[in-house]
Order: sequence, then structure tokens, then C-alpha cells
Amino acid sequence: MVSSILSIGNIPMASLVAAIGLPLAAVVRSRVPKRRIPAQEVLMDKLPDGVMILDARDRILKINPAMRKIIGSPRQDFTKLEVRDVIPVWTEWLRLLRENKGTAVVPSPFHAEPMLEIRRWPIQNSAGKSGGSMILVRDITDRLQSEADYQRSTNLLQEQSTQIQTLRTSLQEQAVRDPATNLYNRCYLTETLARELARAARTQSPVGLMIISLDQFQSTNKAYGSKAGIEVVKIMGSLLNRNIRKGDVPCRYDAEEFVVVMPGAPLAVTGSRAEQLRAAFQDSILSFLGSVIRNTFSCGVAAFPKHGATQEELLQSARKALDKSKAAGGNRVTVLE
Repeated sequence: MVSSILSIGNIPMASLVAAIGLPLAAVVRSRVPKRRIPAQEVLMDKLPDGVMILDARDRILKINPAMRKIIGSPRQDFTKLEVRDVIPVWTEWLRLLRENKGTAVVPSPFHAEPMLEIRRWPIQNSAGKSGGSMILVRDITDRLQSEADYQRSTNLLQEQSTQIQTLRTSLQEQAVRDPATNLYNRCYLTETLARELARAARTQSPVGLMIISLDQFQSTNKAYGSKAGIEVVKIMGSLLNRNIRKGDVPCRYDAEEFVVVMPGAPLAVTGSRAEQLRAAFQDSILSFLGSVIRNTFSCGVAAFPKHGATQEELLQSARKALDKSKAAGGNRVTVLE
């Protein structure tokens, strides 16, 4: 019964109240003493959002206190004024409302910061012709700020998550890398070699392996100090990083020993690559505190499955070949027969 008397043109006021978000019952329970005021005026006065009723010529017929407050003149009566005289950007508002099907978000023309959501509903008279419109204006600054804060928080969480993932990856990488050479460490070799041998057994493919030992490492440390020894190790690490194939696994196995795993490489290919590395390392020169330090290495080469079915057997076979290189005076590569 109440909704039938609360209407503007052909728009039930109950529907508008629902759209605005104010419970109709809260308005119906209101009592206005001394004089009888039309229910729609009571409703408009109770609404927390600004409302204006315009005639067909966009003159203000009714305006509620919330709208006067948004304009900045809470006590001024704007009725009978053309809305463009009250809202200087009215023409722009109309354009946006037409383009966006009756709703738009605009900056307030009255204050510096607020953002306003504006809506427009046409009003028809009893003959079905345009009788004006109802304009709703809502300050959504706080809502937009909350949304912006939420988005910033979300972005910050995503950024922090990315940073944590990057840090985790970096720590995981550091855990398997030798800090002096950036080669893989012995722990990584143990896991990787077992995995590569298992894959090779399934695919019936070879795995080449070389063990390299620096010939003058102990004497260099004794003559020039540990810093010189570290520089020699870095030269070896750089040489391996530059000259291995994609997919090969170079590792610093011990203080002066290095292991290179070459998946898919037969014995001859592994031996040839080891000889290239030996020649390149022999040609490298370290200038240290005015001294010229030349270095060589000895190398032993073996291959799966010929020289071992497990990593222990394969490493042991390559070490036998390494011992032969050292026994022969060093600076040589021995390929196990």
C-alpha cells in the first residue's frame, strides 16, 4: 500500500529507494509532527545521498538536504533554478550519463577531492510523455579510497610474494653452488649424477665424466698464499663455465678438484673436450702481486656404462685414469680404456 503512493511519474519510489540502498521501512516509520508532509518528501529528506527532481526543462523542482550539502550550501533553496546554474558542469554530466546508460563517476565540481557517482532516471507523466528526471548524486570518495587501498595492498602482497620467491630461488641456487667459482657443488653432483645415470640406463645412452685436479695448487698456496690459490680456482671455474656444452654439469668437487658430467657424450667426445680444456688452462696466466703464475691440470676420463653402472663405480674409474695422469707428470688427460 505504501509503495503505491510513493512514486515519481511511473517509477515506484520503493524501487528507487532499493536502488539507493535505504530500507523503505526506515522512511515509513518516520513521523513528521505539526503538518502533513507528502511521503515522497519525507523519503527524500531521509536519503543519505543527494537527490534532485527536475522538470522537463531541467529546472529544479525538489532538492534534498544531502544534495544541498554536496553542493556546499546546506541552507540554500535551489528550487525553480535551472540545474546548470547550480551545477556548472551539468552539460558534461548529461553527456556522460547518455554515454554510460544513466550512470557515471565524475569529480566533484564543488570541492577539490570528492568523487561522485551520478545516476539519472527519466520521469514520465500520466500521458506517457517525458516529465523530467530524478538525479541521484552519491559521494564515493571513501569507497574509491578503500578500493585503491585494497588494490595497493594486493599489489604490495604480490610484489612481496615475488620477492620472497626470488629470494627462495636465490637461496636454493646458492645451496647448490660453489661461491668461489659459481660451479655446482659436490652435493648437487651427487644428486645429478645419480639422476643422469638412471635416465641414461632407460634410454641406453652414454654419460661421459671427467675428474680434473689442479697440478700446482698446493705449491701455489704455499708460495703465494691462499688468495693466489683462490684466483687459480676462479680461472678454472670461468674456463669450465665458458667451454662446456648446454646440459653439461660442471662441479667443484673438492678444494682443487673438479668434475664435469656430460650426459649423452660417449668416451671419445668426453676425452676430446677434456683435452681442449687442458690446453686452454695451460695457456692461462695469472698475474699476482707482480708474479706470473702458470697452471696446469691433470684429468681422468671415464664413461657410463663401460666403466661403471653406478656413480660410485664411474667416479672410481675416472679417478684411476686421473691417478695415471698424475703419475705421468701431470698436465695431461688419460682416457680409461
